[in-house]
Amino acid sequence: MAGNLWTAIYDRRFHLIWMGTLLVLSAAAVWLTARHWTSLGAGRYDFMVLEVLVISFVAAMYGYRLNYRATRLANSFQHIAVQTRDGDLIEMFEEFRVVRRSLKASNGTKALDADIVEAAEPIKIGARKVKPSDVIKKVFNYYEATAIGVKRHALDEAMIRSWWRKSYILDWMDFAEYIRAKRKRDRLPRLFIEYESLVRRWANEEEQGLL
Repeated sequence: MAGNLWTAIYDRRFHLIWMGTLLVLSAAAVWLTARHWTSLGAGRYDFMVLEVLVISFVAAMYGYRLNYRATRLANSFQHIAVQTRDGDLIEMFEEFRVVRRSLKASNGTKALDADIVEAAEPIKIGARKVKPSDVIKKVFNYYEATAIGVKRHALDEAMIRSWWRKSYILDWMDFAEYIRAKRKRDRLPRLFIEYESLVRRWANEEEQGLL
């Protein structure tokens, strides 16, 4: 509910700022033209053309930003919708849940570090066996791609956050030690770095202490 309210306020503010700017520019153009009409002499029409060009430019920028935001929101909705109906993605996240439950059940309260994950035996899910590290990698690659989309403004952060925040943070908490060890061992200091950055930005004060 709070997220929907914030989105509504943000959308309203976006339009108010742009429409207010256009209104102020238009009023200023009329006032300047009326005030200096006589003194402008033969250049008055050139001045009016300049005013029209400035106002038209601002209006075009408003249209561009409006279309840009609409596209980003549509991309975000599509991203979420696909995740709920794509068979491969549903299977991937189901495998991830099974792997996490299995690793936690077999290691108690121990942190799921690199030694535990890499040493884990393949887990049978349905008719096939999966390697835990491979499943984790697939899910975190998906999270990383989503985080890059947010960073590059291809996806709307507020919408993605409302859908993914809890899963992003909890999944990172479970496998943070494993990822940090892989970064050091494989000499990949930026492995899943955008995903981690998003987690840290979304985490509240209490969650920050657990990251």
